Amino acid sequence: MEKKTIGVLLLVVLIIINAVIGGVLVFFIQDIHEPKIDVELNLSQITTDEMRFTARISMKNDNQFDFVAKNLNIIGRTPEGNTILDIEFLGGNIAAKQQRIFTANETVSFSGELSSKIYASIQGIFGVNIAGILEKTIPFHLEKYLIPDNQSACRGDRNN
Repeated sequence: MEKKTIGVLLLVVLIIINAVIGGVLVFFIQDIHEPKIDVELNLSQITTDEMRFTARISMKNDNQFDFVAKNLNIIGRTPEGNTILDIEFLGGNIAAKQQRIFTANETVSFSGELSSKIYASIQGIFGVNIAGILEKTIPFHLEKYLIPDNQSACRGDRNN
């Protein structure tokens, strides 16, 4: 009889702990703010043979918990659908109320003439990490239209 009482008591304690953690998670999840994402492609040199640039993704986390960014990619395509660049960033955690910048220097070689239009997309897996225990992620994809008309930065963010 004593073993049953301890088992039932343990089960009740575990149910209470589960309910408290669930309630806290619901409170945190209702207070999620999207990160501020800024993407820059700074062209350093462009010729008919190649394009050299620095790609930079800046993410600011305004949440009370860590933000997770994984498998970040910037993919550039011509209007015909040909992929001309595919830049991979490592990603990682962005601490609460912090900013993180992911940077890559790239050179893209062209075969033939450069298209007057480039469609860039940013994709990755984004999510939250609460107390280092619970991680919830979702896939993310953003399209942006760029025109490489001069040596200045081509700039896009999630609000445009």
